[in-house]
Amino acid sequence: RRRLATAVRVGDDDFMPLIALVNSYSVADTEPPMRLRARLKHDLSTHALTAQRLNAVYLVSRCQHPDGSCPPRPELVLDVVGALLENPNLNPSGRALVLQQLANYYALALADYAAAERVMAEVLELTPDNFQQRLGFTHILLAQKKYAAARIQIEILQTQRSLWRRLVDPESNRVLDKAARLAGVLERGP
Repeated sequence: RRRLATAVRVGDDDFMPLIALVNSYSVADTEPPMRLRARLKHDLSTHALTAQRLNAVYLVSRCQHPDGSCPPRPELVLDVVGALLENPNLNPSGRALVLQQLANYYALALADYAAAERVMAEVLELTPDNFQQRLGFTHILLAQKKYAAARIQIEILQTQRSLWRRLVDPESNRVLDKAARLAGVLERGP
């Protein structure tokens, strides 16, 4: 931690030592000190939004997933989300990315699919044509056995699936077809 703290002090605009220092507490199953959390919130709400900063929700929460090494800390994740959403440089697509990461956290780390659904609904208001985000929303609906709502989303996805995606992105096709089978949209195979 001393070396990470030194890297934070001398790193100017480098965000990664700060997030690593915060995570060092989570991995040790202790709360990061309030001064460190305040520093993280200040950084995220005021600095230019680099790719690393936009992924801060994921970076803080990844060890909290069921296969991770630290317990859930929703208050820390919500601090990060709140700070990012306060940043004046955040554009609508960045906001959608931050909220999508929050929805993923609710679904994967907390198994709170209702909260994930509410957040993803806001994401889709910001980016209605984003195929991957709508597919994620569909999976959240399926996890809750909301098959009728999932069918509606799958129909929208079928119309959004471009020729390029059909030819070049077999993984998305596979995932969409599986979701459609789960929702009862496709004929069930033998």
